Amino acid sequence: MSMQGKLVARGGKMYVLYETTQDSTPEMTRLWWRVEQWQRDPYSANSPEVGDTVRYADNGWWHVTSRSSAGNVSTGSGSTDAEFRETVPVPRPKVRSNVEVRWYRGQWEKLLKTGWKPVGTGAGSGGGKRRHAPKRPSVAKQAAELNRMLRK
Repeated sequence: MSMQGKLVARGGKMYVLYETTQDSTPEMTRLWWRVEQWQRDPYSANSPEVGDTVRYADNGWWHVTSRSSAGNVSTGSGSTDAEFRETVPVPRPKVRSNVEVRWYRGQWEKLLKTGWKPVGTGAGSGGGKRRHAPKRPSVAKQAAELNRMLRK
């Protein structure tokens, strides 16, 4: 599976945010790589924007996948360390008291009569599927902030 992230604004700068869960412990790791340069699409003149979903290509380059012909961003040479790294707990999902729950291979599962099945961690969780780049809440605010930065 290729790495997927999201363009976000943090401290007046644009970053690629990549999120992944740990296989053995209920934790999510968030890695923030600062965007060092970006390229607009030469045919459509679209540029990468905060809120765009990106996929890692190679050598530090990420392609925008949420909009067609929106360009690319670079986070360095490909061996550049993330500028910020956060580890946050993934909360145990709410289930009935008689249902057994476990963390297995990066997701919560519950034991049903048919066996272990993925369980979500709340509304909009994607049905318990392992997600590497969940939707972030203040995308519109981040987009406005980045667009102001780019106009300066």
